[in-house]
Amino acid sequence: MFAYRIILIIFLSVIVFGILVSSLGQFSLGQLFSRSLSTVQLLGLIYLAVMTFLIYIGIVYYKFRYVVRRDGLQIILFPFTLTIYYDTIYEIDLRPSKRVEVPPGWGLRLWGNSLFATTGTKPCLYIKRMEGIVKEFYLSSADPENLVSRIKINMKKYFAPRKT
Repeated sequence: MFAYRIILIIFLSVIVFGILVSSLGQFSLGQLFSRSLSTVQLLGLIYLAVMTFLIYIGIVYYKFRYVVRRDGLQIILFPFTLTIYYDTIYEIDLRPSKRVEVPPGWGLRLWGNSLFATTGTKPCLYIKRMEGIVKEFYLSSADPENLVSRIKINMKKYFAPRKT
């Protein structure tokens, strides 16, 4: 499914690139590979940079997920993984989206010592931890209530006395 999205993006971008180049007028493949920098080459370089950026963003956001483990919550965004261990969590709850002052922009953002991955108007998961560079996390998910309950259940299991 993910590969199809990238192929679709590349296919559509080739069509857009073809329309842009044809609007510049007649050109040949010889112009594309000549030694002097032409408008077509410059357009091709800009196109390559933009497409590389868009594909990277597509990979990051389609691979963004949370994994609730028995020792902590993993935030996985390609190619990075951040683990919030349960023994460092100070506070965890759901916050309505109206109470969260999201910094300008979209996607994943660092704002001071807070990490924002919020979307839409659903409530987001708020986690405050005692140590680390990033101390506050505001995370959106498809089902935030389920995510919070799974984290709290695993935290109880983690802190429960072990039977010997």
